[in-house]
Amino acid sequence: MATGWPAYDLCVQLLYLRVDINNDQGGGGGGGIDSIEAPSRGGDPHHEVPVSVGQERCSSGVSYVVLDPILQRDIILHFYASTAARTGKDISSLYKRRLPHLILNDFDSSLEAKAVVLKSCEHFGENLKSLSLKGSNLTERTFVELMSNCKNLVSLDLSCCNSLFMSGTLLELNSDLQVLKNALGNVQEVNLSSIRHISDVTFNRIMTVCENVEKLALCSAPIVFSNTLFQQSRHTRFANSSVLTFSNIMDFVITQQCLKSLNLSRTLIDDDHLETIVSIKELHLEELILVGCRNVSDEGIASVCKHQHGLALLDIRECPDLTNGALMAILASLRNLRHLFAQKCKLLSDASMACLHKLTFLPTLDISECHQVTSEGLIAGLCTKPLTQLTCLNVSCTEASDSFVEMACESLPLLTQLDLSSCFKVTDVGLHAIAKHLKYLRYLRLAFCNEITDLGLLGLQPQPGHIIIGDTENMVTRKYPSTVIFKAPNKIDRSGIVTNGTPGCISTSTPVAISNLAGLRSLDLTACKKMTDVGLMQNNIKSSNMQMTAYINAKHCETRTDFYSLNFVKICDSFKS
Repeated sequence: MATGWPAYDLCVQLLYLRVDINNDQGGGGGGGIDSIEAPSRGGDPHHEVPVSVGQERCSSGVSYVVLDPILQRDIILHFYASTAARTGKDISSLYKRRLPHLILNDFDSSLEAKAVVLKSCEHFGENLKSLSLKGSNLTERTFVELMSNCKNLVSLDLSCCNSLFMSGTLLELNSDLQVLKNALGNVQEVNLSSIRHISDVTFNRIMTVCENVEKLALCSAPIVFSNTLFQQSRHTRFANSSVLTFSNIMDFVITQQCLKSLNLSRTLIDDDHLETIVSIKELHLEELILVGCRNVSDEGIASVCKHQHGLALLDIRECPDLTNGALMAILASLRNLRHLFAQKCKLLSDASMACLHKLTFLPTLDISECHQVTSEGLIAGLCTKPLTQLTCLNVSCTEASDSFVEMACESLPLLTQLDLSSCFKVTDVGLHAIAKHLKYLRYLRLAFCNEITDLGLLGLQPQPGHIIIGDTENMVTRKYPSTVIFKAPNKIDRSGIVTNGTPGCISTSTPVAISNLAGLRSLDLTACKKMTDVGLMQNNIKSSNMQMTAYINAKHCETRTDFYSLNFVKICDSFKS
């Protein structure tokens, strides 16, 4: 499932480990092992939350314990075949771990790499649930031999494997078809994205051996939708050996009644062809992904809503022609929608956002980079009639301000992921509301929020004596001198002053420090220009609740110095900055 959520992973189960290719300690060695990591669940892989295990920061005993097979449950193994070929090692020592996920990197057509990979896969091929060959340069024979060892595979990624499809002879032999049909009968997810040389013939062969596919991805596939050169009559229709045609995909969808997810992102599909495929009576989609489909307009989305009422996930990011009409059709028909992604739909405005409350079961919403959306529309759609099940919200690059943030924090207390990046109107007031109400928040992005300061992190307010009250008639200038330069200082309640080394700040009962979010796992403060070492360091020193935080990004904070970088790791070893 391609959720498209750009903020963060939903769950991180294990540490991100670097394993030396010559290290056999704990049964984890083996040539070509680059890393072992926790899989991304529903999130963008660019936002994994790694914790480096440096040689100087952990002993060999700790490394041994962490690599114990008993502690590893659901991990992804990155295997670099070229490195393994040079060292002459396989990864037979990993069979105890029962690895469910394998990503083959740098897999070329050399005999050494082929021998290492095939030998290694013999040891844990039966345990594999997902295999990624993305961008691998392998031959048809190697592919057949490799797949024959993966008899329990559920997910297969062949994206960007251009060399595998170039000759057009993939699975040409009936014997190969029968072998893989017996081995890949459990495959439910197939990714055939970005394959330049895919044709009707090779597509049909892959779908023949993977006969139980429920999720199909054809992102950036060179699909021919309408061309008189490839049109055939119904009586003489045959699979094209040169190109992948829309009519061939239609034939597959009609016969594949178990298909639940379809990804046609960044293809040339238009409204007419979209209506043709979604109107198939036997088709009952749960996920439809149309990222970057520039020829899809409101009419196409309306046809989707008309025929596919059971959609749980709809991804229409980067569709520039979609307006409020498309979103209104979604809100009117897809009442059971669980995940809606509308990033970079720049024609959406408050008129449609005010009706978001109709999606009462929505847990994930992404309307980032919709520049016409303001706090008024967001408050009407999300806060007036709260979406009680909303847990992931991305409103980055919108006109959201503190007024929306404050109301959202009170109306949506179950939020676990919140992205306010580049919301330039969000200030410390909004950050105080987040820290006070969102007790379940795990991932928070405030990148490029230029008005966020140390006071927001620490839960403080500026000292009233530093604020000019009243008009400016009595201000001293060259032209109008004044004998009264300063007003008498107001009396300040000394009990409210926090003696934490931060001068000029007092604390009240209303503001709350970010350390109140005990479950926070990731905090992004990239390019918050008003952040200083004081706020970051004081927050880390005073807060014992955030010791489990795994990642803080404070890059491009102009006032951050080496003092912060050196002391940050010493104070909290769980953090990575």
